[in-house]
Amino acid sequence: MLKSVKNALKGVLAWVVIALLVLSFAAWQVPEMRNFAQNSALRVGDRGFSAAEIRTELNREVANRRQEADGGYTYADAVAEGLPGQVVQQMASRAALEQQAEALGLAMPRDLVREILNADERFQDPATGEFNTTVLQAVLQFYNMSVQQFEQLMRGEFLRGQLISAIASGPGAPSTVAEAVLLRDIESREITYAIVDETLAEKAATPSEEDLRNYHASNPEQFTAPEYRTLTYAALRLEDFEDRDSISEERLREVYDGNRERLYETPEQRTLYQIRFDTEGEAQAAVAQLAAGQPFEAIAAAKGQSLDSVTYEDVAAGDLVDPNVREAAFAADLEPGEYAGPIQGLFGFAVVQVVDMTPPTTRAFDEVADEIRTALLENETRKALYDAVEAIENQRDTGASLSEAARAAGVEPATAGPVDAFSFGPGGEVVAEVPGDVLKEGFDLDEGAESVAVEFEDDSGYFFVAVNEVIPSTLRPYEDVAEDVRRAWVRADKTRRIATAAEKLRTAALEGDLAASAAVAGAKVETLTVNRGRLPAADLSEGLNEELFLARVGEIIQGAAAAPDALALVEVRGARHDLSRINPGQAQMLRQYLTFQMDQELFDAYVAAVRDDLGVRTDASAIDAIVSEGG
Repeated sequence: MLKSVKNALKGVLAWVVIALLVLSFAAWQVPEMRNFAQNSALRVGDRGFSAAEIRTELNREVANRRQEADGGYTYADAVAEGLPGQVVQQMASRAALEQQAEALGLAMPRDLVREILNADERFQDPATGEFNTTVLQAVLQFYNMSVQQFEQLMRGEFLRGQLISAIASGPGAPSTVAEAVLLRDIESREITYAIVDETLAEKAATPSEEDLRNYHASNPEQFTAPEYRTLTYAALRLEDFEDRDSISEERLREVYDGNRERLYETPEQRTLYQIRFDTEGEAQAAVAQLAAGQPFEAIAAAKGQSLDSVTYEDVAAGDLVDPNVREAAFAADLEPGEYAGPIQGLFGFAVVQVVDMTPPTTRAFDEVADEIRTALLENETRKALYDAVEAIENQRDTGASLSEAARAAGVEPATAGPVDAFSFGPGGEVVAEVPGDVLKEGFDLDEGAESVAVEFEDDSGYFFVAVNEVIPSTLRPYEDVAEDVRRAWVRADKTRRIATAAEKLRTAALEGDLAASAAVAGAKVETLTVNRGRLPAADLSEGLNEELFLARVGEIIQGAAAAPDALALVEVRGARHDLSRINPGQAQMLRQYLTFQMDQELFDAYVAAVRDDLGVRTDASAIDAIVSEGG
């Protein structure tokens, strides 16, 4: 039965795994921030989800991935890869699709749900092909669900499936599209190119004062000082609220003792053979065969079952649904190789044989003390951080300024500036003390405005920022930037001279031949074949290597060379396609891939449109608190 349950979990129930939280929110008794569970942390149209619902869904997904990784997946791994945000978005999309399906009149009656489940081979007895109530009961017990909850879960899954199948039921990508993509990928081009650098350009001139002043006036964007701002901010980092001395040995032991059975003890596990009979007589006959030395495999074969189908590996007593079978299979005096039966159970008469036993284990306090300390410290630190954020907001609600509110909460504010949006001061110095997140938020506010609590992008805490002064961007006087103007003029003149030389060579090439014209001008000339997706021409820039595959045969294109300040002229002399590079069946495989991509893009666009129509709103602070609690 356990294997049947595991097979069911890998199918329609793969995302419904109920987690055993290693260090759960409830274990540490940390109060929630802002009572967020009382309101909708996520709302999609008319459907609202509480923080508790999101937490449950997140825990299920973490447990599912932990099961797939054979236990090698932690909540920290989930946070690192952004799983909490993914779960919220998945819940929003599912809710949007279900509401859309209902609005379109799609229905999934209970009788149809049951019919689909009855036809699912994962819930069928392998011997009879009939629906196996034992498997379903085990699934429900494993997930602590009622039959009604399970049916509702499946109803939503099937309802969304109806809508998705309707969207993705197009004819697929045309074969001509796949063939065109393949031809594009195997295309090669014969090219001749010439490199034009400063050696081919006219001699540089010396700019006059008038030239420089005109350049300054004509290019104000190059010499305009950026907008500067002076900011006051209060940064609340987790590390500032950490108190390692607050976790006593006594408290660690208290947490350990309160959670030992649930978190640190692994019950005895046994590998069993188990087979069920409809009558006691059949079960008694099987026991007699075992007593006569017949292997259990022979008993199973007589029932039309394989030994694998009646084997339950590494089960704990709690995994067995039938209490009578549980009691007999885990009897203290039943050793490996011994059997018990007939056992009158909930679904007939059973015979079991013990194959192997793994004794119970307990992780000692010393083994887990550091884990408990880390979890407690993290939660207490976050609580202290949230309390400080709340204290600042409460002070500001009374009319206090950001500086006053921060000091009242025990946080020293800082003032910085003038500083531009890239952390530079008016003299070009780096204003390094202002965190990038603070700077970004500060440049999104109006002068005199103060932000609400904003979370640092690295999840290290929160900050508040106020804009004290905005200094508008202004054109710097020529006298202040004369040397900058001279350098810019020289760069621009060099670019102009090289471009002029390239244009002269292009004009000559259009009237004759690029290779001959370049040789006359003294430019470096190369002729070679380049393949799309292979090593490009080394003298050409990446952009020009791509562009030459878009040009017509006989066309001369111009672009940047690989060398700085150099240009390249490229003549496309021919194009060909080596059909021998296409493997048999490659076109069909590509068409299938393109079909999948088209269906996926269409579905993603549809889901996005439905979400936009219904409206998706999230309470960021509530979701952040869920993440900080560790599920």
